Amino acid sequence: MTGKELKRLSRSDLLEMLLEQSKENDKLREENRSLRERLNDRELAIDNCGSLAEAALRLNGVFEAAQAACDQYAQNIRCRSEHMQEYCQQMERETREQCDSLTVEAKAQYDTLVAQAQIRCREMLDKAQKQAQAMLEEAQRIRDEQDSSYGWLKELMESGEAE
Repeated sequence: MTGKELKRLSRSDLLEMLLEQSKENDKLREENRSLRERLNDRELAIDNCGSLAEAALRLNGVFEAAQAACDQYAQNIRCRSEHMQEYCQQMERETREQCDSLTVEAKAQYDTLVAQAQIRCREMLDKAQKQAQAMLEEAQRIRDEQDSSYGWLKELMESGEAE
């Protein structure tokens, strides 16, 4: 963290950071003490060994334990990877099923809306045709009235006397 960033922090944030650093420092001291004790124990064990061969045999046990720990760790990673793959495959199947279900539902809604729109269009067309027919009939009625009202004029024009 830069000096500018530190200056911007509040007193409580700085105290919290100091507390965390102190805890980490204590932890590292304890780890250091533990490692020194283990080193002293190994040096004592090596000193107590009558020969270099005995020390090598004892260290071999350490290497074997370390190899066993590595093998176990690798096995755990493989196992977790397999479980994760199974989980991912299950999630993919569920997602595909949900998508398929939503697609079917959307298709059904689409079909319903199209059917409703077609019904509405037919109703509107029928209404428009009825209105057009009514208007045509009204026009025909008016024309018939006109023909009957002015029939004498038509006869006069046809006879040629109107000239």
